[in-house]
Amino acid sequence: MRVSRKTGFVSRYVPVGLAVVAAAIAISFAPRLAVSQRGAGGSWRIQYVGDDNRVQLSLEDYDEGHGHSSTGFSVPLGSLEGLSASQLRGSSSDAHFRLKRDAGTFTFDGRVGGSRGAGRFGFTADPKFAAGLASRGYSRPNEEEQFQLALYDLGYGYIDELKSQGYRH
Repeated sequence: MRVSRKTGFVSRYVPVGLAVVAAAIAISFAPRLAVSQRGAGGSWRIQYVGDDNRVQLSLEDYDEGHGHSSTGFSVPLGSLEGLSASQLRGSSSDAHFRLKRDAGTFTFDGRVGGSRGAGRFGFTADPKFAAGLASRGYSRPNEEEQFQLALYDLGYGYIDELKSQGYRH
């Protein structure tokens, strides 16, 4: 995205700045999912979205106060360790797979088949990630914050790119 002004030929690229704002907003509005995720866990749904080998993954959580949180995102099927296209498209079967991110790992258990699936998921924060952020001059995230960073795939590459673009922490 290019932003220009009529008062001069000033233009600059702002996608990283917009991404930072979007990530901050997303993290600030989704903490309840992270808090309750560590306790009772949550449910997941998956749907094959076409010939580009991507799936739509949705995570839902119901807290004890009868609140509901959900989020969904598209990921390459190959990033789900332990789940194949033939398993997802085939007849109904048990499924156990993982999604590893810098901040931690999501584990999924359930059933898939007919290009869809559902089950329960959990999250395990990677303790090395907090140390990695500290070595880059950031404060150590707690488990809730690591869940959010993993959920939105905000890892080392993203953080290092922000630094290379001149953004400070």
